[in-house]
Amino acid sequence: MTPSWWAGLTPLEETILCGDANHRLRWSEGELGTPDHDDPDGERTLAALGGQPMPCIQILDAWQRHRADLDVLLLASRGAADHLDPRAIGVTGGPGGLNVPARAVAATFGSPGPWPAPPGPPWPGAVSGGQGAFVSHSHFFYGGGFSHGGVSGPGPHQNDEPLPMLLRLPGALPDRLVATVVATWAQRIADDDPRVTAALPALHAALYGRALTAARGWLGGGATLDVRLAASPAAARRTDGVIAIELPFSWLRDVWARGFATLAGRFCLTAQPGPPGDWTFTTVAADFGQPQKVTLRTW
Repeated sequence: MTPSWWAGLTPLEETILCGDANHRLRWSEGELGTPDHDDPDGERTLAALGGQPMPCIQILDAWQRHRADLDVLLLASRGAADHLDPRAIGVTGGPGGLNVPARAVAATFGSPGPWPAPPGPPWPGAVSGGQGAFVSHSHFFYGGGFSHGGVSGPGPHQNDEPLPMLLRLPGALPDRLVATVVATWAQRIADDDPRVTAALPALHAALYGRALTAARGWLGGGATLDVRLAASPAAARRTDGVIAIELPFSWLRDVWARGFATLAGRFCLTAQPGPPGDWTFTTVAADFGQPQKVTLRTW
């Protein structure tokens, strides 16, 4: 049985000021919900008739509109080392199309070209370790603006662009949106969806920026890296002083989005859930010897 894409991503709950009350936004099992709103459809109807739109419902609707939006991957953080200032997020439309901040497109570095030839099969090996789980909580304030982590900026009703609004959400909610978009496109690739061909440059840029950030954090800034989008199993090797990393787009869903890009000083190529709470990874060390399996158990 194929595990759900959200397996390993713990439930997440954040609090925002909605109207005059603090309300919860809860992400669980791949979906965002608003536990403090019993009748979202009724509130949408009231807003359409001229009532005050509720921030929770606005966020919920924007989330649904952007759950397959590749602009999310262009604008969102590429990892823990890529600190995103919410005040800098801006998207504007115009005759030339979408305009985004320069830092958001820094990961593209040219056209990806065709997918490379498939690398070799994964290698065997075995190591063991352990892992825990938690539910994260934080607070976000919507009124005249927001304040979270020492950064302040406009609230959603002060910004007509729903995507920047979503990327300003507190805690790990923007990361969960990124994971949702990644999972949607990984499934489209698996299904040979015709939309994938036109999206390849954006998919490559999304993978490139995140894998490069993870690999640089793992190896340090002096390494020469060649990161490529692959159509088959992941591989990493050193050839003539260049570290070549070939990853399928699904690596973002299976490894990166779950926070497993590096593990115990090793770079993770694959992640596979086993019995409840257990994970098995194919990993490679910094000497790029034979990849090994790493098993994490929560008991």
